[in-house]
Amino acid sequence: MERKIQSLLAKKIYKNRAKVENFYHLVTGNAQNE
Repeated sequence: MERKIQSLLAKKIYKNRAKVENFYHLVTGNAQNE
């Protein structure tokens, strides 16, 4: 049970981190282009 919760949390964190990194790349990319 505990392992299942941990894997769900890990997936959630990974997804959120990917979103943040994509956003960061968009922002920094736009800053460099202008």
